[in-house]
Amino acid sequence: MVDWIAFLLLLVLYLAFAAAPFVRRLRVFVTCRRNGIFLAFALLLPFALLRLSDARVDMARFLNDLGALALYVAIPVLAVLLRPAAARALHWLDIVAILAFWLPIEFDLLPEAEIVLAAGVTLPATLLTAINLAFLTYLVLRPLPVIGYSFRLGRSDVRIAATALLAYMPAALLIGSLSGFLIFGVADWRLGEWLSRWPLIFLFNALPEELLFRGIIQQQIHARVSSDWLALGAAALIFGLSHANNPTPGFPEPNWMYVIMATLAGLAYGYAWRRSGKITTAALVHATVNFIWGAFLG
Repeated sequence: MVDWIAFLLLLVLYLAFAAAPFVRRLRVFVTCRRNGIFLAFALLLPFALLRLSDARVDMARFLNDLGALALYVAIPVLAVLLRPAAARALHWLDIVAILAFWLPIEFDLLPEAEIVLAAGVTLPATLLTAINLAFLTYLVLRPLPVIGYSFRLGRSDVRIAATALLAYMPAALLIGSLSGFLIFGVADWRLGEWLSRWPLIFLFNALPEELLFRGIIQQQIHARVSSDWLALGAAALIFGLSHANNPTPGFPEPNWMYVIMATLAGLAYGYAWRRSGKITTAALVHATVNFIWGAFLG
């Protein structure tokens, strides 16, 4: 029961951030900074519920992990709240906030709390907490103008996503096959995996990464340099470099082939976000690429 309560709290909030009326009400509520800090630390509640049973066994570990997650919440929130209102984009406190969001996830530094929904079906509570924290920060506490978190996707959004995908795939397949990075085959998935894999990738991999790399990083680079192409290339390169520690058979770390492939993908995702103004459009492309990769390419 506790797992389902935590799951619903985190998932409902995750989806609610896509509703403009909900975000507007939160912005009114956080005109007092103390309210914003209260909302941020309220995100610790699902983690505390999930780990409450551990507290009875090892209170010191429970408090240590809760404190670590509280520190993860505090640093980016304080950075954006202390940031001068008139400062240019990518002020040093902006960079602190971005790195504070990103690096603990990238290097798996956050305390673990698994949401167990059924046998073999688990979700990382700390990742969902981090996603909600990022939405709270950049939609409510320090709203960026063009995040584009909306599930209202029209024909133009689908057309933009298809264009980005069709531009990326031939180049990726050619480079990947010639380098030996991609090995063609069909994944041995059960029917349930074939049906659930794309939605799960979209919600828990593609959309969070598009929020970070396009909605937050690319947008702030663009605001700083006022160049679509420079911002697109810089964000794509940062995205590519973030994959340097990803292992691939036959390619040692740092995995420069992975960096090249991810940078090319980042160009496609960044194009989709910039043209549509929606991270969800970019996430359509991202999730589809990851799905194809997992299903047909090793």
